[in-house]
Amino acid sequence: MNKRKLPTPSQFYRNLRPEFFSDSKIVAKVILPREQLDYEISQISINLKHDSFASLCKRLGEKLISPNLIPQVGPTGGGDGKTDSETYPVSNFISDRWFVSSNKWNEDENWAFAISSVQKWKPKVISDVKGIIGTGRGYTKIYFFSNQKIKDKDRKDTQDKIKKDYNVELIILDAEWIIENVYNNGLLNIVIETLNLSRTYLEEKIIGSNDAERIKKLEELESKINSPNRFFEIDFQLVEDCIESALTSRMLELPKAEVIGKFERALKFANKLNNIQLRIRVHYQLGWTLIYWYDDYKSFYNEFLMVKELVNQETNINNIEFYLNLSNILKTISNVEEDNDVLLVDYEKEDHDLMSFLTNCSLNKNKPSNISHEYNIKTNSFQKVKYI
Repeated sequence: MNKRKLPTPSQFYRNLRPEFFSDSKIVAKVILPREQLDYEISQISINLKHDSFASLCKRLGEKLISPNLIPQVGPTGGGDGKTDSETYPVSNFISDRWFVSSNKWNEDENWAFAISSVQKWKPKVISDVKGIIGTGRGYTKIYFFSNQKIKDKDRKDTQDKIKKDYNVELIILDAEWIIENVYNNGLLNIVIETLNLSRTYLEEKIIGSNDAERIKKLEELESKINSPNRFFEIDFQLVEDCIESALTSRMLELPKAEVIGKFERALKFANKLNNIQLRIRVHYQLGWTLIYWYDDYKSFYNEFLMVKELVNQETNINNIEFYLNLSNILKTISNVEEDNDVLLVDYEKEDHDLMSFLTNCSLNKNKPSNISHEYNIKTNSFQKVKYI
């Protein structure tokens, strides 16, 4: 299929539906370039900013990994306690309502965090892990932050060695991870404040009228989600509130990790209710978000496959329409250059699968109205969404 230079999905959708995006403005006197931040992080030891770097890593940990972190006291952060931070116990009622995207923490786990700006990071990792394990506190996972740029092979080999020697999972997060997540999630102000960089780089947000209403709505939703006075701990309304919170956060264009985390929170509760219809809705909206807000082709395709799998389990006309919408998007983005090396899709098979779903649905004698719906969908099913 010939590729044409087209707008990215997010550019297209923002132009088509500007009311679904934030109307706030970000103002900064000077934009902090990635290259400058890269240099500042590499110079942590030379500039004697060890404590500042530790504060930055802890703030990023709270935002992107797990909110329940406590600092260690001692001469240099982890000097006495062997860790620079660790998780503190909270109930599953609380942790289930967090929306940290990468959070897999539960009340039976204890995570340790070590932070280093030492150039020879590998001996430091081994030394820190040995000290942490030696405390006998039963840590189930260890995160190691480094200001060095670490090759993937070296990182994986070291993580595997620690797993083999100590039977504990080690996750190494290097300078590239820090920089990537700071820019992807709009966390520049945290970096500027913790590393004491020039305040001319600070970003100021001027809240738009639509966003002001959305912020108020989001606060009300989160208050309902986290209320201990809900009649049921988990019910359909909780999932609806979580979905609405994710959609509102999406329109506010909050950090990507927060938006994705809120969809994952909704999915977690939908899974606990074992409700396929709710799971399809969450995966559908997450897929829509990934492609039209973040141009994330691979993750979108994964959500498409999840919707397809769930529709196969519960085939009805409403679910097929969710699948069809994502299928049309998938065909359309095949014309976008950026997906050339990302997606390898058998479109003939997808078309065949769609027709199979429709046929199975029409054979459901308990819902004869499906037949007319099937005809309508078949006549329109292979029309692509066009960039106009």
